[in-house]
Amino acid sequence: MSGVGIGELIWLVLAVLLGMGVVIAWIIKSEATSILFKTEIKKLKHALDGAEREKTMMIEDMQAFKSSAGDFSGMQGSGDAGSGNMMIGKMVERTEALEKDNARLKKELDEARSSLEEVYKALCSK
Repeated sequence: MSGVGIGELIWLVLAVLLGMGVVIAWIIKSEATSILFKTEIKKLKHALDGAEREKTMMIEDMQAFKSSAGDFSGMQGSGDAGSGNMMIGKMVERTEALEKDNARLKKELDEARSSLEEVYKALCSK
């Protein structure tokens, strides 16, 4: 160990500490990103479940309205039938909007899931 002085050992220790600091910072950052993606996926799943429930309730309302409109169609005049058709039209539009929202949420969920998988693969490969 001739030629190795205190100065070289200090530089070696500083380089090792700097390297460890970079690695620790990278690990902390990747864990924070992973947690962020997991919470985003949970949020999207809850929104998707809510949209599914709302869609199901709208469909049940439409079916109940159609069955009740069928029962009263013989008793009521054409004025009530026109307002019923408008209500059905609004329900159909709302259902279509919910289906579009549902598709968008599923797409976002898939993107978030794939991003999380990429982060996980990157963490596992290093």
